[in-house]
Amino acid sequence: MKTFGILTILAIFVFATACNEEEETITPAKTVILSTDNSTYIHIDDIVFTIYNETSNSVNHGICQNSFDFDYEIEKKEGNQWISLDTITCSGFAWTELTANSTNSDTLSANLLDAGDYRIKMKFIIQSNNTALYSNLFNIK
Repeated sequence: MKTFGILTILAIFVFATACNEEEETITPAKTVILSTDNSTYIHIDDIVFTIYNETSNSVNHGICQNSFDFDYEIEKKEGNQWISLDTITCSGFAWTELTANSTNSDTLSANLLDAGDYRIKMKFIIQSNNTALYSNLFNIK
């Protein structure tokens, strides 16, 4: 019976000590993000969109061959569906590296788009996987 009492006291002590420790802070996973500089534009604006590589590894993204312009698609929201627009024409496709913890930006002219809701779609290679990433939704007034 004496052993049971000691084990009970020890268990209460361990539980009380664990409750006094600080809670573990959960840090979100580092990711690759495609984002525009604003969420609303008018037709005279330039839309600056940026890739944020917050990972500790390099990633690759598509560019137009023989230039540093991004290779991307514009999608417009029509009802509940996203419709791909043929607004950007690349003469060819290539990959470029974006090093760990860095950014890269490009610009799209809002005057190429009618009023509505849009997003940008880009191709990436992340940890050897082909991946499509989408920007935040943005609106053209």
